[in-house]
Amino acid sequence: MAPIMAGEPGTLEEEIKKNDNKIILKKDKKIVLKKENRVLTKNKVHLPKNPITQLFHQRIGDKIDTTYAAMVGACLPRYKEHTCEIVKPKKQSSHFNKYYYYLNSSKEVNAIIAFSDKRVGNLEQCRSMITEWSDYFKNFDLTNNTDKSNKDQLLLDHANIHKTELSMSCLPEEFRDVKSYFSLKLLIYEH
Repeated sequence: MAPIMAGEPGTLEEEIKKNDNKIILKKDKKIVLKKENRVLTKNKVHLPKNPITQLFHQRIGDKIDTTYAAMVGACLPRYKEHTCEIVKPKKQSSHFNKYYYYLNSSKEVNAIIAFSDKRVGNLEQCRSMITEWSDYFKNFDLTNNTDKSNKDQLLLDHANIHKTELSMSCLPEEFRDVKSYFSLKLLIYEH
């Protein structure tokens, strides 16, 4: 049996080993928080879902956290009055090689696009990556809106934060300066 690793799907094993102490400490803190927030219903313990406002160690709605991401360039923004930064997060997934953080006029992150601009293999391999991420996102407060017959995409909405959408796709895409063969998009619509 393969060892179980913490983190998002595709997290590099070397990265886990480097940060082993930090992960253990974070797990201890999470366990303490979850024990304080648990709710008992019919003798079952329901733990709170993870917040989707944090992906790749970046809180949505905050300025770029340079502790966890290095800004390496500029990309084309979603709107004229906004900006976009190409970042290299410390916590990366082997599934993606590009990370774009879109910023609103207040310089707060309101969208993240992680994508691979290189082919990821055959369609079945890409679908298996979507399945991995789908299983991972079950721990979050998200509603799955994907058509059951569509195995090439994953569409999720946040159950409590309106106008928040998360999507993944195996379909080749080109828009603005993004050319993607596999992508994860977390968007918060402000308009």
